[in-house]
Amino acid sequence: MFFKAFSAPYISDLYRYYLNSDLLPNPADIRILAIGDPQIDGAWPNTTPRKRLDIFGNDYYLGHIYSVMKRRLQPSVVTVLGDLISCNWVSDSEYFNRTERYANRLFPRPDSVRPDSPSAIDLLERRGIRNQSSYEKWFHNALKSNIFDDSYFGYEDLNSWSNDSSEPLFINTTGNHDIGYSGEMTYDNIYRWNKFYGKDNFWIEYAKNTSHPWRIVVLNSLMLDGPAKHNDFVEANWNFVRTVSNRQFNGSTILVTHVPLFKPAGVCSDPPQTQFFTKENSAAYDWNKIGNLKSQNLLSYETSQKVLDALFRNNQPGIILNGHNHEGCLSYYSRDQSGEWIVSKDRPINDTGSYIREVTVRSIMGDYDGSTGIVTGHFDNNKKIWRFEYSVCPFVVQHVWWASKVTLLISILLQSIAFFV
Repeated sequence: MFFKAFSAPYISDLYRYYLNSDLLPNPADIRILAIGDPQIDGAWPNTTPRKRLDIFGNDYYLGHIYSVMKRRLQPSVVTVLGDLISCNWVSDSEYFNRTERYANRLFPRPDSVRPDSPSAIDLLERRGIRNQSSYEKWFHNALKSNIFDDSYFGYEDLNSWSNDSSEPLFINTTGNHDIGYSGEMTYDNIYRWNKFYGKDNFWIEYAKNTSHPWRIVVLNSLMLDGPAKHNDFVEANWNFVRTVSNRQFNGSTILVTHVPLFKPAGVCSDPPQTQFFTKENSAAYDWNKIGNLKSQNLLSYETSQKVLDALFRNNQPGIILNGHNHEGCLSYYSRDQSGEWIVSKDRPINDTGSYIREVTVRSIMGDYDGSTGIVTGHFDNNKKIWRFEYSVCPFVVQHVWWASKVTLLISILLQSIAFFV
């Protein structure tokens, strides 16, 4: 009787739907649009008209790429992987100007900073140092009183910074051209970033109490290696890493940062390069930084191992998205028998799915074909793991875009002349 009931069409359908993993409804795919190093430039009083036109056109060229890719790909998350602007030493007013262009021309969205008048720029310039001083005091007190904890860093199931559900979640990441390397970084650099672009360290956990949890961890990689100008920054950054590591999390991690992890020569286009401030490579006004970290194209080996251990400790597959190297790179990390993380250009032969893929996203700048990256995360119901794939999407060389605009203007001009003749 039991077998007859079990073979009934309705009961049989229930069995196949709820117990057969091949037929289980999959969680929605993760779709991330990754943008590398826009590095928008600025105009100065002595900037030539041609350069001003180039800056103006470049803003709309990058904005056009973003609007087209967002409309066609419908990402759930957009992340810009550092170096939003081209220089971390610009004045407060110029920083504000570039933020305004970034928010209105390149990546318009409801949660953007939208200054209303030039007086707002002047106000920031006048109050910048005063606010920076109060931020410095707050930062010191936060370290002493342990404000930097789960409640400060963590979010859950966050899909937008605003109430507009039609827009993807937009994440900005600190780059060396935004805040500097640790050996030169000041409180003013961090204050301006946090004021206009958001926190430099945080995480968002999704579907935590389900069979398919995953999270985004945004990490300020400029504060990991030293020697630093302000050791408080490095202390706070490693405190964040430890906080993430101590969380009981069983899902996959998507790490969003700027400086790539350590790799030996031959894996990517550039070998490891690190510079420290010396009298020989520094102007006299930088001699107070001698011995500090001046630049690095990769994190140190020790730091890379610690970050991987802390953020990918649960043996789940994951992916790392970063920028910095404009050419782009793809590599894979997996543990050997001793527990050391080993990097390779090739996917592990014994593909259990638990390796970590690192993607250095090719720059969106015109010299690099206006490239963007597409990350897709698909949940494998059979193995109960997330699988991540990545594709590079070149747009078009900037000269082609410029040619199309010039051609359009010439056509309009000729038609206007013909109309009046």
